[in-house]
Amino acid sequence: MVHNSDYKGNRAAPPDELIPQFDLAKEVVEAFSIPNIGIPGFEADDCLGTIATRSKDKADVVIVTGDHDILQVLDDHITVVLLKKRIR
Repeated sequence: MVHNSDYKGNRAAPPDELIPQFDLAKEVVEAFSIPNIGIPGFEADDCLGTIATRSKDKADVVIVTGDHDILQVLDDHITVVLLKKRIR
């Protein structure tokens, strides 16, 4: 993983109504015994890419996301399913 504190540094803060959902999402995954993996200062796609790359020799990996940045980890054992927002 490459850490760059300036990367997306001009990104707007999340909407106020979204902030309480972060803790709720953490509670839900914990209730299902799903690990919550994150490293302060790193984006989720960096963590996902690292886990996928390290896991692909043990199992085929499927990542479901809306973030196109994760496409850089595609290979014969890593598949990415891209979600689209606002499909009408």
